[in-house]
Amino acid sequence: MRSIRRQLTLGVLAALALLLGGAGGATYWALRDSIYDQFDDALRVKALFIVTSTQQRNNQIKVEFSDGFLREFDYDVAMDFFQVFDDKGASLTRSDSLWGHDLPLAHGTLEAPVYWDLQLPNGRPGRAIGIEFAADQQNRRGARKEAEMRARVVVASDRSYVEGLIARLNVTLVIAGAAMVGVILLVVPLVLRRGLKPLSAVAEQASRIDANSLTERFAVEELPAELKPIAGRLNDLLARLEANFERERRFSANLAHELRTPLAELRSQAELALKWPEERTAESDKTVLEIAMQMEALVGRMLALARAEQGQVTLTKERVGLSDLVEGVLESLATTVGVRKLTVERSVAADAVVETDLVLVRSIITNLLENAVNYARGCGVVVVEAELAEGAFAFRVSNPADNLRAEDLPKLFERFWRKDGARTGGGTHAGLGLALARSLAEQLGYTLSAALDERGVLTMTLSGKR
Repeated sequence: MRSIRRQLTLGVLAALALLLGGAGGATYWALRDSIYDQFDDALRVKALFIVTSTQQRNNQIKVEFSDGFLREFDYDVAMDFFQVFDDKGASLTRSDSLWGHDLPLAHGTLEAPVYWDLQLPNGRPGRAIGIEFAADQQNRRGARKEAEMRARVVVASDRSYVEGLIARLNVTLVIAGAAMVGVILLVVPLVLRRGLKPLSAVAEQASRIDANSLTERFAVEELPAELKPIAGRLNDLLARLEANFERERRFSANLAHELRTPLAELRSQAELALKWPEERTAESDKTVLEIAMQMEALVGRMLALARAEQGQVTLTKERVGLSDLVEGVLESLATTVGVRKLTVERSVAADAVVETDLVLVRSIITNLLENAVNYARGCGVVVVEAELAEGAFAFRVSNPADNLRAEDLPKLFERFWRKDGARTGGGTHAGLGLALARSLAEQLGYTLSAALDERGVLTMTLSGKR
């Protein structure tokens, strides 16, 4: 399984290893070049000392230099070597440390000498410098100036000490690098483990969450800034899950409650028919049919609600007149209106037309009017009105709802919710109408809302684009 900590550890270790290797290599080459530069500078100083000791006199080149001037050229020590040549390459003089051997001849100028590595006559590694120069003339006063004569000097030094110094430097850098690698291997995992501790805590807490612990929340304020948005969204998700689980629990309980009564009635009718078949009447069959129709209506509403919530409703847009639609629905509710002695006030213009799906908008308006007619106070007034604006409409249904409170409004659209006393319908209403109406409104791109004024009048508003 992929691990963020492992990936970060490997990545940081690899980056630090590359950085450490690069820094070590750069340090090594910089110090090595510095040591060789100092060694070359020392060679140049020795060569210039010999150059200044070389003079032109009576058309001859004389080197007034002795090994005793610089102890390194003494043959007993044999650390430094020099040899002077004329411009034709003939040897003019050499140090005793050469033991009669010649140094290889190569040369540059005083401004740009030539340096190279070589093997010394004693078999040890060395480094040499070669310079071509004009010998300094030493003539008596009044004497004619002689033609310039050029000479070449080669100075070599044993570089064993330099190579040993560089080797020790290399060993030191390797040991220091190994020590740094050990420290890094120890420190980096500890630092990452400490830095990722909040993330590990969030992961551990998330792994413990199940359907029985949806009330738990992440402590957002205690987390680093990088994890706060994630924890906040997780808390929002948990809140929604908790609400959905609670709604499903209520739905299951309410569904069982809604089905228990008609099923009990069916069982009672069946037991009576089996026990006293001779007393079976048309009235009992009518009761069974009414119970079956009630259950069929409940199941039909549930299926319609499920399709609406899943977006499985097919829309067919057409011009729909709201006035004719309201009159048709109220005509089907005329019996209930008359029994409950309600007054229905209409304020819907004949030209109130919207571009919508006729079937869905009829279902919404039917649910709103049924809800108002069935739950309005007896002898009360139900108001139906529509307002048209530029490109929009608002359809409202109002009815007295004395026992409703403001805190009940969000629950009106919950499945199977009914206010005790105020929203009972004799067992003929399952409490799915408004939930279905809102889901259908959302499918049409409309908004269905509820408001309760200070007089206790409930107003349901359907609004959207025309």
